[in-house]
Amino acid sequence: MALATNTKQQMIKRLKRDLELAHPEIAIVDSPDASGNPGIMLSIASVDVSHILLKSKSFNGFNVVAELSSSAAEGLPETDLYLQIDTNAAGMNFDEAAKIMHKAGKLGCSVIKMIASAASPAAANAVDANVTSEIANDARLGAVGA
Repeated sequence: MALATNTKQQMIKRLKRDLELAHPEIAIVDSPDASGNPGIMLSIASVDVSHILLKSKSFNGFNVVAELSSSAAEGLPETDLYLQIDTNAAGMNFDEAAKIMHKAGKLGCSVIKMIASAASPAAANAVDANVTSEIANDARLGAVGA
């Protein structure tokens, strides 16, 4: 059995630090989901505007890696990033959304799953049923692919 790692926790800490350094107007607090997947809540002027959550990919029975060990799914290419944007939040505009998206894309996850809605962002909303757009990511470059 493969050893479990804290790769997702390290990635979310890196994203948190990158956002804090580049965009001090955004307040950031840890906000994991009920399963313990790491996440952060982003606020502008005390209003929650975005939530970012990292999850490991779930594999089906046809993937031999997953059959060997469920913990083998840890790592950059097997990590999904859920990015929720509250489109009605005060302080959330195109510029702020672009800043958040840019930093999230640099993290190097296999895919960015966007959830854009008027609902308040929360860890519980990071499910595939709520995804409005899915953007493939080049994990080797850490930038959004074409």
